[in-house]
Amino acid sequence: MGIQVFYACNKLDYIRLPKMNSIPASFFENCGELDEIIVPAGVTSIGEKAFLCIQDCKIIFLGCGDENGVITIASNAFQNCERDHFEFICLENVVVLKVGNNTFSTFGNGAQMYV
Repeated sequence: MGIQVFYACNKLDYIRLPKMNSIPASFFENCGELDEIIVPAGVTSIGEKAFLCIQDCKIIFLGCGDENGVITIASNAFQNCERDHFEFICLENVVVLKVGNNTFSTFGNGAQMYV
């Protein structure tokens, strides 16, 4: 799948992604109505602005990182996730997060990350 696949798709409220190694840049950017995203095990990288401006959404990673537990998250990947109910959940331990600039900037007061 390429970049901006679901860009500004405001009719989408739930998605379970197929097996993939990376989430490309701007993949879900500006998808304001998403409630839940299920990401399969094996994702090792998240592209720039992949989840930019996603609000009130739960993102569940069924497994994070490569065989060594490393996941790379590009700059601005989760920027402007401002609402109170944004959640980033990883169901398996991550050993190393390689995080770019402004990756989690401007999270709202109620935004939570569980790793």
